[in-house]
Amino acid sequence: MIKTRIPTAVLGAAAAALLVSSPITARAEDDICKTWVKEHCMKKADYIRLYLDSSASMAALDRNLYEMLQLESYLLSCNMPEQRLRRSLVGWRLTGKSPDEYGQAVLASAYAEAGLELHPRHVLGDEAYLVVE
Repeated sequence: MIKTRIPTAVLGAAAAALLVSSPITARAEDDICKTWVKEHCMKKADYIRLYLDSSASMAALDRNLYEMLQLESYLLSCNMPEQRLRRSLVGWRLTGKSPDEYGQAVLASAYAEAGLELHPRHVLGDEAYLVVE
């Protein structure tokens, strides 16, 4: 009887340890995710305003970008479709870019979320405008 309890206890302890240590992704509640999405959109708009303002300091741009990326890390815990995340998030667009290109990456994200691409040809179309004399 003792011989059967020891393996059972060991197996039970191993199973409990496995359950506790297994990586389970925690998902955020829908209400807080909606709040984070709104805050992220507002932060992105603030960044674009600052980026287009020639009197804005680099420190203000950096702080705003940091706050926006912090919100993006929160959004990754939300139950959102991957395509939506890819369109709206800025962080993955910054990979391998220099800080001088960060503003364009934020604009590209805003355009993608609106269903556009950051290129005049995509906005205006492929028509060739010819001057007829």
